[in-house]
Amino acid sequence: MANNQLHFKDDRSNKGILIFLLAIISIIVIIGLFSYVKNVSFGTDPSEVLNYTNGEISSVSKTYMPLEEYLDVVMPEPEVAGVSYGINTSLKLQIPKLDFVYDYEPDYYDYCEGKKLEINFTNPKYSEFKFNYKDKAFTYKVDVYNDLYYFSRDLKEQDCYFGGNYGAGFFEDPYNNKFVESMAKDFISLRNEGYSDDEILEIATVFIQTITYGTDVSELNRYAYETIYEKEGNCFDKSIILAGITKELGYETYIIFGDMEYQYHSVVGIVCEDGNINYDGKEICFIETTTPYPIGFDSDIEIDEYLEISQGDKIFRGVNYGKQLSNQINSKVENAERILLESDEMYYELLDLEEQMCETDCLSCGGDYVIDSIYCDDAYKYNRIVGDYNRIIEDYNPLIEDYYEVFYEIDKFLFDNY
Repeated sequence: MANNQLHFKDDRSNKGILIFLLAIISIIVIIGLFSYVKNVSFGTDPSEVLNYTNGEISSVSKTYMPLEEYLDVVMPEPEVAGVSYGINTSLKLQIPKLDFVYDYEPDYYDYCEGKKLEINFTNPKYSEFKFNYKDKAFTYKVDVYNDLYYFSRDLKEQDCYFGGNYGAGFFEDPYNNKFVESMAKDFISLRNEGYSDDEILEIATVFIQTITYGTDVSELNRYAYETIYEKEGNCFDKSIILAGITKELGYETYIIFGDMEYQYHSVVGIVCEDGNINYDGKEICFIETTTPYPIGFDSDIEIDEYLEISQGDKIFRGVNYGKQLSNQINSKVENAERILLESDEMYYELLDLEEQMCETDCLSCGGDYVIDSIYCDDAYKYNRIVGDYNRIIEDYNPLIEDYYEVFYEIDKFLFDNY
């Protein structure tokens, strides 16, 4: 009897423990469900981003610096010591290099889809960008919010959007998509000022190209929100935004990936009238996003992938910033290279003549030289060499002006954005 009573007490004790454990589990489940429901149901709806991304694009008339003033700014001061007057030993042709997307395998987590963020819209900051197009100086200001920035920064390390195509993952988040859509609407509003869609595309291209180049400190690519918030991005970061704008404008749009000068690179591609390549029976124009350059620029990119962003029925034909301008710039660069080669030849001739002058007793190389022939025995030889030297200088200095004038013209082609 006593044993039965002991057994009965143990059974009641076990039931109490079981009930206690079930209560704890229920509380944990309720807290988890509450957290999930809060994130999924009670967060800020992505469409609200459209209402609070207050962008404003404005422009004023601008004028370009006269050539004479430009040459005063960029021409090097001539050397005045010895007979080296007019020699510019540092003359180099600066051709911008294109940058690349880092090859990255992200750490993966298990949630994104349906996740909602509670965004505090009461304390915005803004990002401001300045750029030029034709005879207008533009300013674009857009409100940004800390909550969405940090959300975007962390989101790219999560598995749900990057389990398949890495590039496509940056177009999956609805908050960032709505943000780019809102920016696109700001640029599309330029229709009210008489700009055509091709011109708006060119204006948006210049805007993207003039965003400062920079790579995320974590060596990851950026979501569109990060790029605008930080006001910098690499080729792919900026291509994400431009591709979103061209999509809203109605152009068939791609992001094109491939190797370029031993680096991995990306450009935007749109269907156009006179393209760089033919893909799927359509003419595709390249749009460089890293540095100012017209739509349809020639590129040596070895294409690995076409990431289709949107279908569309518009065909870009170019207005002020298209293939025709690209060809003009290429011709100017070729002319600059020719001038550079010619000036190099003259420069080495001048060095040879200077060495010959140093071999006379009329010139103390490395210091002051004597110009009064009374004090040197080799005056006749020296003066003959100086005559040859000065004749080359007469051709050399105008050639250097021609060289800088080429880049003055290119700078004007690029609307003073370079």
